[in-house]
Amino acid sequence: MLYPHQSTYKHTLQAADKLSVDSVFSPLITHSQRCRTTINILNLPVGKTLPIKSLLEALDLSIVRVQNTLLREYELLMVYQAHKKPQFIEDVVREVAFRVSQVIKDDFQQSYIRASSESMESIHDFDIQAELEDSVENLVQQ
Repeated sequence: MLYPHQSTYKHTLQAADKLSVDSVFSPLITHSQRCRTTINILNLPVGKTLPIKSLLEALDLSIVRVQNTLLREYELLMVYQAHKKPQFIEDVVREVAFRVSQVIKDDFQQSYIRASSESMESIHDFDIQAELEDSVENLVQQ
């Protein structure tokens, strides 16, 4: 059985003549997880402004941000990008904390980063949570 996003992906490939109707469909995407990930930057120095655009760009290298309303082709792209780089929740918090630290390391050396994530499980009867808190100084050295 193909999940809805798999069918969309398969149909897109077929429409572009990159997959015949009888072809074996690959990659086989089993299921998708949604995570709610939060980044807090603590102990901000007075008078300094966070580089929000640069922070979002750094996060986009780590995770795939979900939007509530997307055109079908953008939804497909989002699902494909997410499945291209599967991550465990522990990897998510480590990577987003590290990438954020790289962006703010010059102006926020004394700050701390708290990254937390909750995976809303679709195939299990429980959710998973992970959290990491460390100084920018320590995170930059990793």
